[in-house]
Amino acid sequence: TRYYEKSDLLLACSEAVARHMEEGGIPGEKLRVVPNGIDTAFYAPCRETRETVRRQKKVTQATRIVLAAGRLVDGKGFDVLLEAFALARPENAVLWIVGEGPEKPRLEKMIDELALPGLALLHPFASDLRPFFWASDLFVLPSKTPEPFGLVLLEAMASGLPAIATDAGGPREIVEKGTGWLVLPGDPVSLAESLLEALGDEEILAATGRKAMDRSRSFDVAEIARKTRLLYLSLLEGRKERK
Repeated sequence: TRYYEKSDLLLACSEAVARHMEEGGIPGEKLRVVPNGIDTAFYAPCRETRETVRRQKKVTQATRIVLAAGRLVDGKGFDVLLEAFALARPENAVLWIVGEGPEKPRLEKMIDELALPGLALLHPFASDLRPFFWASDLFVLPSKTPEPFGLVLLEAMASGLPAIATDAGGPREIVEKGTGWLVLPGDPVSLAESLLEALGDEEILAATGRKAMDRSRSFDVAEIARKTRLLYLSLLEGRKERK
């Protein structure tokens, strides 16, 4: 905490991070929460791209694509997602995981052991996830450990995807009732149940996606910039009063 002793104000990207900082000895009165922001217009769904990607990947328009993305490390919980998908085996659905990392060989082995070849696919790292978002029907953030925020979750929601995320850290502050599902971390049974619920009703899936997109607008860069500006102004006003 010695690096922060002379700071007047510290910004955390989520309530979870703020609590962690306070537990580490940072005075609560110095902490404010300002979430990360995204350009929501940048992620607005593109129907043409959706159809093109699905055609290129030889996925029918009737098939539901469940998407996950991130670095392939243990804490991200992609092994839990594979187990859940194998348990659920949702009808007419495939699982795409986009990313690279040291867990890749183990995940490839799990796909074979769980009899998921052709149903679960690992895609290489992509610097622009929008085509994957737009081609998909449901996003999953299966982290075993709490995410400080969950930016990729927010990007998926801005792309119109309903989301399933683990109920820990930043995601529980992003996913509200009606915008997605929160599940127990590291629990494939809980995740499998939510996969089946989400994919079991097309109308609910579509409505949840619309609400997810509406929710993402609360994190638009313009709104986050406005909140940050107000905090800086209040800080400057406080300094003036102390002089």
